[in-house]
Amino acid sequence: MSGSRLCGDVMTSAKGEVGGAPVGRPGSPARTRDRYLDVLRAVALVRVVVYHTFGFAWIGFLFPSMGVMFALAGSLVARSLDRTTGARVVHNRVRRLLPSLWLLGVVLIPSMLLHGWPTDTGERPLVWYELLYWIFPIADPPGNDWAVDGTGVLWYVRAYLWFVLLSPFLLRLFRRAPVATTLAPLLLVVAYTIGALDLDEWGLAGTGLVDLGTYGTCWLLGFAHHTGAIRRMKLPVLLGLAATAVIFGGAWAATHPAVETGFDLNEIPLAQALWSVGAVLMLLRPSPRLDWLDRLPALRRLVTVLNTRALTI
Repeated sequence: MSGSRLCGDVMTSAKGEVGGAPVGRPGSPARTRDRYLDVLRAVALVRVVVYHTFGFAWIGFLFPSMGVMFALAGSLVARSLDRTTGARVVHNRVRRLLPSLWLLGVVLIPSMLLHGWPTDTGERPLVWYELLYWIFPIADPPGNDWAVDGTGVLWYVRAYLWFVLLSPFLLRLFRRAPVATTLAPLLLVVAYTIGALDLDEWGLAGTGLVDLGTYGTCWLLGFAHHTGAIRRMKLPVLLGLAATAVIFGGAWAATHPAVETGFDLNEIPLAQALWSVGAVLMLLRPSPRLDWLDRLPALRRLVTVLNTRALTI
């Protein structure tokens, strides 16, 4: 982003940690939950619900929930990969992910058929074999216009599934070339944005690649958080990178608003990617203990429920 010296500092920070043991607080048990990460995820979930309820575009600038959630998930998946095999990690994550989707499909698919699908004229007419994506969502599960509020958010399930499937390979690649691997998704979004790569012609695969590019760097920054690279990065370097990402992301959103939704980061992939990266760098650097939650049992319980039922919410 800003020259060889900064890249060298980042590379040094990342390489200094990627071969070591998972980083945690001194003296803390290896499996103890990190309250700070739980609070970040809880805030992200609340923000998502508020956005989808009221449609406030500005709230994405206040707290880029998707980038934060993918970063947190990346950190937890990397931690799991350091404890057990990649096959077991993928199996466990997929086993937790899919039942909620299947239950939603049991309710929504018959309901959509009763409400005119496939005879309606929506953007995505029913193709029967695509119903398989309701079983294993390597592409967005299909739906009609009547159910768009229920199916439109399922891109997150598809993107999360792909990140999980790719993580065993990505973590090995990250350990060999942390900076290049972390920046690669951003370069994909840049290529798409400037027209060097026309992913719109790739159909569902292109949509998936845009999302992987938009949030891939956040997922990989989760790896960097797990390995301690973010914590070891020199603070001026980290703040400089974060500020650069936020400034360029905000500037791009201001000068390239979405046609229908204006300054909504969710509809401006490059702005979303950069703004999210800047926020994730700043949010994942500190590691406060948050012992004060013990004095507020109701709030502590709410944070716990939001984390244990994140996918359902």
